[in-house]
Amino acid sequence: MDSSLVAEFRAFVEAELVPVEREFLSRSFKEMLPKLAVLRERAKHAGLWAPHLSKADGGLGLTLPEFALVS
Repeated sequence: MDSSLVAEFRAFVEAELVPVEREFLSRSFKEMLPKLAVLRERAKHAGLWAPHLSKADGGLGLTLPEFALVS
């Protein structure tokens, strides 16, 4: 696996997830569902969705050691 994929995941987490972490911790899951849907779409658009799933199932098809690196 190319180390750039790890960098892409790190950049996505820092840019998209860390800024909303406080809000997620202070609101109910149900309240956050619309924002979560947007974040999921952004992850899919960035090619970072479901790294643990096979490519046939819409994921990235990473091996377990590769998945560990991006987790």
